[in-house]
Amino acid sequence: MSYIVFARKYRPQRFEDVIGQDHIVKVLKNAVKNNRIPHALLFSGPRGVGKTSTARILAMALNCENVEEGEPCLKCKSCRDIMEGRDVDVVEIDGASNRGIDEIRDLRDKAGYVAISAKNKVFIIDEVHMLTKEAFNALLKILEEPPEHVKFIFCTTEPFNVIPTILSRCQRFDFKRLPIVEIVKQLKIICKDQNIEYELEGLNLIAQMADGGMRDALSMLDQIALMHKKITYDDVNSIFGRLDTYFFVKLVQKVIEKDLKGIIESFEELLMKGFDIETFVSEFANYFHYLTLLKNDITTDEISSLHPEIFEKAKEQSKHFSNTTLNQITRELIELSNKLRFASNRKMVVENQLARIPFMIDGRDIDEIIKLLNEKKITEKKIIEKKIDDRIEKVETKVEEKKDEEKEDLIFEKFIEFCKRKDPVVGTALENGDIIERKKEYIKISFPESLEYVLKGDKIKNLIRGFNEKINLEILFAKNGIDDNRIIKSGLEKNENVLKIMERFNGEIVY
Repeated sequence: MSYIVFARKYRPQRFEDVIGQDHIVKVLKNAVKNNRIPHALLFSGPRGVGKTSTARILAMALNCENVEEGEPCLKCKSCRDIMEGRDVDVVEIDGASNRGIDEIRDLRDKAGYVAISAKNKVFIIDEVHMLTKEAFNALLKILEEPPEHVKFIFCTTEPFNVIPTILSRCQRFDFKRLPIVEIVKQLKIICKDQNIEYELEGLNLIAQMADGGMRDALSMLDQIALMHKKITYDDVNSIFGRLDTYFFVKLVQKVIEKDLKGIIESFEELLMKGFDIETFVSEFANYFHYLTLLKNDITTDEISSLHPEIFEKAKEQSKHFSNTTLNQITRELIELSNKLRFASNRKMVVENQLARIPFMIDGRDIDEIIKLLNEKKITEKKIIEKKIDDRIEKVETKVEEKKDEEKEDLIFEKFIEFCKRKDPVVGTALENGDIIERKKEYIKISFPESLEYVLKGDKIKNLIRGFNEKINLEILFAKNGIDDNRIIKSGLEKNENVLKIMERFNGEIVY
């Protein structure tokens, strides 16, 4: 018996075997159970996710003699004929190689005949978007008024290239990419069935490279299994010419350290080993995309399937970049992939970009820049306000000091007023002395010798003690320095107390 590749051997035969498309499988099974299958269906989605396989299962379910809950039995003659490709009532056409109007006219003519052995005639047109405009127009009439026994199932990876008049006549089912977890789960089942040993990291890597397509994953597993008894991470990398993610971990570390020499040398070493430049640029961009996801705590299938050690190192590296920088580097590397197609010296173009990346690491996010500017403004405002407050405080201090000085300047005058109330004679005498020196509480004053009996002794000391002990009053008595009569004339004759004494004792002022 000839060898059957995994992609064919493990193709789904029942709806329950279809992986990751539960939202479509449930609808189709219910439609079969209730006999409400539309005359035209469009299956769209990425390659290798089960569109054509589901179309074949639906064709079997429509013609099965023993349908079980919408599932084909796989045992009746109709099911076996369809599985083996012998049923003339189920026609599968490749739209890429049968895209002209003549082929579609022939199909339309066949649709006019009743089914020979099955219940329904089913036409499966794969890659239907490849049909010409004329071929599409030839389909319109039969899609508008189809025979009761005819069903059309169109499969395409590019539904946007199918003309609107065809789309409007079909029920559309969108198939999605398969999660990495689902692909790995199926790969484990196949490895067990085929007695293939494996490392989980190796299966995860195959699932990542399959980009959501089960067929691609099976093809890669089949290829590695032919060469190795065990599926390992390193084997997957080496066989498919894929760069080890550890390489990019080390390369980005050199970017963080701004080791331009080390970056270029790593690239040169890569080329010497025969790796493709475009693959390097593409996977380098992919790694920076991982850093963006990790920095923002976004978990995807690709992130979940990373090796734990790589995950931790990449998470730490992402902290050295701003989101703006990561997006810019990723975008420039993607643009570089496009430029390489037209570059005459691809190596130089890549090295030029690699030399630019380390100088982009200090970039900041716009929100962070605005925040820093606002903080700077607030700081500058606080500094200005502090300076103003300091100046105000200095001015206020000077004003207070001036007031204190003014108070100190008036302290002797207040002392005299105090003395006038307590001892009018002493107060009047002090008021008419000659001030020789004056410093804060220190006052040096001169009086005529004739007033020595009035100002000498404990009188002044008692008055100072009663007013303010801080006053330091130094009194000098001059023999000829002051006119005695000036003191009396300028004050005593107007003093109320003196006048009262004179009145009471009938006294008079003697000059």
